[in-house]
Amino acid sequence: MSSLTLSGQMRTRIGSSLKTRLMLAFMVTAAVPIVFVAGLLCFQASRTLERNLFEYLEGMSGAKAQTITASVRAMKQEVATAAVSMRLAASMAHTQNATFAEGAESRGQLVDNLNRILRGKEEFEEVFVVSSSGTILESTSPDNNGRDVGGSIYFKQGSQKTYVESGMSAEGSGEYRAVIASPIKDAGGERLGVLAARLNLAPLFEIVTDVTGLRRTGLSYVGAIVDDQARILSPLRNETQSTAKTAVGLGSVAAVPIRDAVRGRNGQGIVPDYRGTSVVAVWLHIPEMGWGLVTKIDLEEFREPLRAWMIQVCFMGLFVLVITGIGAHLLTGKIVRPIVALTDAAERFSRREADVKIDISSEDEIGKLAASFSRMVAAIKFFKEMGEEKP
Repeated sequence: MSSLTLSGQMRTRIGSSLKTRLMLAFMVTAAVPIVFVAGLLCFQASRTLERNLFEYLEGMSGAKAQTITASVRAMKQEVATAAVSMRLAASMAHTQNATFAEGAESRGQLVDNLNRILRGKEEFEEVFVVSSSGTILESTSPDNNGRDVGGSIYFKQGSQKTYVESGMSAEGSGEYRAVIASPIKDAGGERLGVLAARLNLAPLFEIVTDVTGLRRTGLSYVGAIVDDQARILSPLRNETQSTAKTAVGLGSVAAVPIRDAVRGRNGQGIVPDYRGTSVVAVWLHIPEMGWGLVTKIDLEEFREPLRAWMIQVCFMGLFVLVITGIGAHLLTGKIVRPIVALTDAAERFSRREADVKIDISSEDEIGKLAASFSRMVAAIKFFKEMGEEKP
């Protein structure tokens, strides 16, 4: 193999090795900050999106809770106002004190008063009066007449003040209901009994289940603690009726939002829901009804825009790395070529080739090195020629 071939191989090996190292150094130097910045941006974006979503859900939950609270307070005021009506008090007193012969007429007047209270009010399903002994005297649902409700909480509390009781019916029918009760008193302030109204929960549930602005998987629901379970009361998304059957044990992680909200502890977090699916959720207490309101969106849907944004960041980082690679290739080529030329010249000069020239005209350190090498070669040739001329 000729010396020219060996020299070419050596130049190629040296140039390739140096260029590879330089390019690797450039790429690593560029990649480290790109990866760091991309990771920081993704982390900050995730935290910002999460914070904004929690604030959005909290605002939406707060608006629904306020609407429900205002509606229930308005219903309480209606019942309390009707309970202090002198007409109702007079009918009540007359019914309880009437003789058997007068009883039919008195009860008729009482029923008329109850129907007048119920008329045009979709928020009430039934209105009834309870005697001071706890017996339903008359109701807009006649099947309930004569039933003893003296042991109910709404009767005991409603005998003293306007009170809302919500929970499972005492008859064990599996029906969830809410009753507003308020004391009936005569002109002298003597308690005659209790006026009670069983609420139609559908209008309240409509407020809760409105999914406007909750994307594809978002929904709101209200729940209560029933029989040591966190039970969902309102219809779930795409359902038309209250289930009151979707329940999880209080010890389950999925019960945390309802359990805490019912107990008055508002909160937020990423938790499993009743399906076992991770969700971004906010929960609030509704004191007027003793409910917990939960508003949530599936975690997977929350991550979709973040995932798309992260892909864009990765593509941007890759684009920057490609541009850096092209620039590194051009720059390292500019650096390596004169070094290879110097190496080649030194190799040729070491083999005593006479015609060694370096065509490097740059003014940087490599150019200065090339100029020094050229002067060294010229000086050696000069002294060699001088030595050969001596006799």
